[in-house]
Amino acid sequence: MTSLVMGMIILAAGFALYTMSRSNQSAIANSTALDERGWLAFNAVASQLRQAGYAPPGGLENIPTSMLHGLDACGDPTNVSGVLKCSGARTESDAVLIRFFGSSPPGTTTADNTVIDCAGDGVPAPHGELPRGASLLFVRSGTNGTPALVCRNGIDASSGDIELIRGVERMELLYGVSTANDNMPDKVVSARDMTAEDWRMVATVTVSLLVRGEHPRRGATPASTLWMFGDSHDDPAYRVDTTTQPEVARRLFTGTVQLRNRLSCSAAGGKSCR
Repeated sequence: MTSLVMGMIILAAGFALYTMSRSNQSAIANSTALDERGWLAFNAVASQLRQAGYAPPGGLENIPTSMLHGLDACGDPTNVSGVLKCSGARTESDAVLIRFFGSSPPGTTTADNTVIDCAGDGVPAPHGELPRGASLLFVRSGTNGTPALVCRNGIDASSGDIELIRGVERMELLYGVSTANDNMPDKVVSARDMTAEDWRMVATVTVSLLVRGEHPRRGATPASTLWMFGDSHDDPAYRVDTTTQPEVARRLFTGTVQLRNRLSCSAAGGKSCR
């Protein structure tokens, strides 16, 4: 009888240890997936932003429209004849259209793949009527209902939607505008507060991504409030309320990207526009 009781105690202890181990393993896997998704998504957006306005040496001077344009709170953007519009219902996530020229081997019109769009396709150097490359990035529900960072590329960003990173729940962007034309931001505003002239003078873009985990957290998960740009930027538009799904693990990934190229240039700009 004593042996039976001892055996049951050992079995119960073993089962408890197994359950705890499985819970810890799930938490570690969730945390790892969050980190991986977050940094992959941030790098995908940042790499495209750094290409905004790129043209090869001796490239086109006359670029009347800005190479960068964004929309505030839009989950279904469209680019029609170079004009970015929101064709669907408003959401809490932003959208951004990034344009750039590509690069080709000397004497050819094919891309050398040193400049790629958000889908990974090479963009050739400007040649005759060859249009600029374009990457349109936004967040929408993916094929299985999970939100995702989505890419639309091709001429005027008119291709079908490509799901880049699953689990990206929200993307918010703030634009640092250099009114003094010294490539240093003099004001930082959202897309809704940008003027047509501001889009030509963007020096930095601050990107904030809210990423969700794959599996629900175990145990008590008290609800909390997150701010997309931290507590110091407590605009209600950037508040994330987690009370509806407190069991979902979430993490913010935020950073500022310095733009490298001129975003627009008129023919009167002369050699400084090259």
